[in-house]
Formats: sequence, structure tokens, C-alpha cells
Amino acid sequence: MPRKGEVPKRKLLPDPKFTDQTPDMRRRITKFRQTVMSSGKNPSLRGSCTGVRSGGREAGDDPVKVWDKAMANVQPKIEVKSPTRGVARPTKFQSMCAGPGLGLGIAGSSTRARAIRRTHHAEKLAAELLDASANKGPGQEARRYTHKMAEAKSVCPLPL
Repeated sequence: MPRKGEVPKRKLLPDPKFTDQTPDMRRRITKFRQTVMSSGKNPSLRGSCTGVRSGGREAGDDPVKVWDKAMANVQPKIEVKSPTRGVARPTKFQSMCAGPGLGLGIAGSSTRARAIRRTHHAEKLAAELLDASANKGPGQEARRYTHKMAEAKSVCPLPL
């Protein structure tokens, strides 16, 4: 981190594989791919797409649509902040814009996929994406817990 000035935000290149999608969707897929590939699992991402295609008959055959629905269901709409005031650290909840919410959703889903006990990472990732697109699973529980805490702390109801 530099001492002077700000670090410019890098622009992600669109994913070269999904040419039929919009550039924004391709950039989000690139972000997901880079998060999953943090330990070099590019074939597992392709395998999870085929797993989503074969296992997601009720969710639709297009793995990009299933992925988009899963990310929309998993990403939080509320952010937890804890500013330091002296010794106390009161928790504050505030609404979150789309960029950081997508990053938290991607990181959480890839972490939860690694925790599933199966043999291949592709199967784990496909199972996590199918659960998230169906509005069930641990990703939804984590999001609901955060939203419930925020609603309990605030006076007015917050958007889900």
C-alpha cells in the first residue's frame, strides 16, 4: 500500500469463454474464476459448469444463469461495520453496494464449497452453486443471520 495517493482499481478483463454474455457478466465470471483459481483449480471450474448443467435440470440448463441466480441469492445486501471508539466497538449495519457484495458472496461460496466432504472440487462447487440457486444451504443461512441481526439492531426494517 503506497504512502501517497490511492491505488487505482484494476479493471478486470472479460472472460474469453462466454462470448454470448454481456461484458459485465463476463467480468463477474472472471472475478469468480480468479477467486476459485486461487489454488490453481481452473479445470474444476469447467467441471463445476458441467456438474451444474447435469444436476441443475430444475434450475435450468444454462450454467451461467444458475451461477448468476446463485450469486444474487448469496451476496449480502447489508454490511457489518465495527468502528473503534475508545475501547468499545459498537456494531453498525449499513446497506452495501453491488461490488463488495458480489466479492463477499463469491468468497463465501468458494470457502463453503471447499468445506464440503466430497472427492473432487468440481462436485463441491457444483453442489454449492445448485444449493445457492435454489435458495437453500449454508450460504443462505449466513446471509439470513446477518440480515436478522441488522433488523434487530435497527429501528426500521432493512431491505433483503
